[in-house]
Amino acid sequence: MAPKKNHKKKPNGKGRADEVSADFGYDASEPDVEIKDEETAADLKVRGNECVKSGDHAVAVKLFTVAIERNPPKEELHLYHSNRSVCALSLKRFPMAIADADQCVALKPDWAKGYSRLGAAHFYAGNLKESVKAYASGLALEPTNATITEGLVAAQAALAAKAQKKEAKDNAVGKGPVVGIDLGTTYSCVAVCAPGQGRVEIIANSDGSRTTPSWVSFSPKDGTRLVGQAAKNQAAANPANTVNDAKRLIGRGFHDAGLQKDLQHFGYKVVEQDGKPRIGIECEAWKQGRQYLPEQISAMVLEQLKKDAEDFLGEEVSRAVITVPAHFNDAQRQATKDAGRIAGLEVMRIINEPTAAALAYGLDNKISSDTNVLVFDLGGGTFDVSVLAMEGGIFEVKATGGNTRLGGEDFDAAAVGFLVQGFKKANKDAVVTDRAMRRLYSAAERAKRQLSAATQADLEVEAFADGIDLKVVLTRAKFESLNAASFESCLDTVKAVLKDANLKKSEVHEVVLVGGSTRIPKIRQLLSDFFDGKTLCSSINPDEAVAYGAAVQAGVLSGGLAAAGGKLAKAAGDLVLMDVVPLSLGIETTGSVMSQIVKRNTPIPCRKHDTFTTEQDNQTEVDIVVYEGERASTDACNQLGQFTIGGIERGPAGSPQIVVTFDIDANGILSVTAQDKATNVKNSIVITSTNSRNTHEEVERMVADGERFAAEDAKLQKKSEARRELEDVIFDLADNDDATDTMKDAAEVAEEWLQNSFDNLSIDDIKAKTTELRKTK
Repeated sequence: MAPKKNHKKKPNGKGRADEVSADFGYDASEPDVEIKDEETAADLKVRGNECVKSGDHAVAVKLFTVAIERNPPKEELHLYHSNRSVCALSLKRFPMAIADADQCVALKPDWAKGYSRLGAAHFYAGNLKESVKAYASGLALEPTNATITEGLVAAQAALAAKAQKKEAKDNAVGKGPVVGIDLGTTYSCVAVCAPGQGRVEIIANSDGSRTTPSWVSFSPKDGTRLVGQAAKNQAAANPANTVNDAKRLIGRGFHDAGLQKDLQHFGYKVVEQDGKPRIGIECEAWKQGRQYLPEQISAMVLEQLKKDAEDFLGEEVSRAVITVPAHFNDAQRQATKDAGRIAGLEVMRIINEPTAAALAYGLDNKISSDTNVLVFDLGGGTFDVSVLAMEGGIFEVKATGGNTRLGGEDFDAAAVGFLVQGFKKANKDAVVTDRAMRRLYSAAERAKRQLSAATQADLEVEAFADGIDLKVVLTRAKFESLNAASFESCLDTVKAVLKDANLKKSEVHEVVLVGGSTRIPKIRQLLSDFFDGKTLCSSINPDEAVAYGAAVQAGVLSGGLAAAGGKLAKAAGDLVLMDVVPLSLGIETTGSVMSQIVKRNTPIPCRKHDTFTTEQDNQTEVDIVVYEGERASTDACNQLGQFTIGGIERGPAGSPQIVVTFDIDANGILSVTAQDKATNVKNSIVITSTNSRNTHEEVERMVADGERFAAEDAKLQKKSEARRELEDVIFDLADNDDATDTMKDAAEVAEEWLQNSFDNLSIDDIKAKTTELRKTK
């Protein structure tokens, strides 16, 4: 329960009108209103209410003022202040409106309407933070009050818009462009609001593709790093040193049950250190193997996207908006920010993927009236459902849900499990290697894509095991049956999110599909049937929508959209994103009870507080242990961090009052403060102590490692390029029928020299040999 406000000055009946006059410049003699001596406070209140109905608010203020002076019953006094607050607000006498609403709350702290009055007074006075605080307190008393809910939404939207405009103004000068990045499990995408053009450009990579596989590989010989399609292409030949699905590891503890399950499908080694998963890489050139945190692998993907953006824009890119699944927890969001920092990016905002997609959809379809949109985001490794209410430029997330461990790769795994089982049944003694499994996964992914357009697909892996080919015709019906439970679980999530949003399925105006896995026909059929045959929206590219929305938000934050002008700039000019907390947040109380302070699906940014006390006599310290989750017991929730507040005033158990406040910023990052009311001592934490989350020192170390390894990788890349250039000259001479024996002998000597001495050669040594060999032609 929110703590009550303390007011030193209590209303005292007679003389109150003079006090108001002095404080707020109200002349009690104006307007000229006839008031009889025999009229009671109740009589004047009736007259005042009649004036309110007729719109004569100035007269009403006079009547309510004199009524307060004539000492109405104390249990009714709050009504007089409430009524006068409404009138003062209509006359734009904001100080009076606020003071009366404050008095109303002080007199009747359990009356939600008083907080509504206070919220409205602060809102129109421009005190947006105070308005949000007042409305939130009222809503805590009456969670279903529509008027207070609407007021809170409006105040939060105005506050967010004000913050965005300030942020855009601060960022507009001389800091370069801000890109939007969809950092995906299987594929990533980068986009930017085209400078001076007011439109979004999806940036193609060096291969010409508009999406980049989130894969990183290291050469087993010299450690040369490849990112994207090049890394994915050699996965079957180099499974132990090729990393994908880093997003499934990021921000997780090593012993996380879902992570342990995923380890069965990885071809690379994952080990534990300090409770965190680390990816082990080996190569001949390194004296010792290297271990990378998932954030570092993700940073390598981000570095590639950053480079692609810089090549496209012709200038340095140092800032980005990055998206995450809506159901990512605090540690996962922070780890994603860490990955951005390691890659040399200032992460200006973390936004939820479905919210970004809805933004792309909303701007593309120019929504002006109230529209409820359900975003169904099923990608390669994560699944999210969000319901948003859109009106004009306000995008308010009503509810969200999902599964950070469900996606297209799980559908592939189900098919692979079936195929391997059938193969082993027919070939009992055959040994299936990691390399063979990589090839099979690639074949299963291709077959899945084919089944989106055809009813069957030929799946073939030559020499799969012990020289035996694997040849199967996989039908769409079989693929669907293998994944029936997963598909149905997607619908269960849709139902749960609609329930949380308090919406019937008939009240959903649009169902927007995002993510490559929404191309699966069965998924579309199940969704359409559930929504009674509704046509699903496919007007936005499911692979690019998230990056598009992130780029729009980046353009808003950087001021680039407003400066560019155009239709998109106009549409996004009043844009306000209102996301929500994906999981409830609270602290542990006696008996391992999870005491929720911020409930899931609360709009952010937000501030919530609750009051707690001690459990022992003369207790001077309290441990504040912060959790996230929906279970009643903290044993089943995820611990985020903890701290201790000392210096509490000694007293009987239950007497101290300790106010615990949760602050969540626009990125969903959490700060917690505890303060003793009596002594005012306080302590606070920005969550950093969870095993799954990196400390500041760890991030700094990874940044330094990234810079050091980047230099090493660049050197290795140049050395590999020099090697290939020399090998081209060698092979040209060896295959040239017109070459003399001397030339061929020189080529053979150079080849032997390169193979035997490569590790100890410098780039200049190799280039010199290339020049020398060319002169023999």
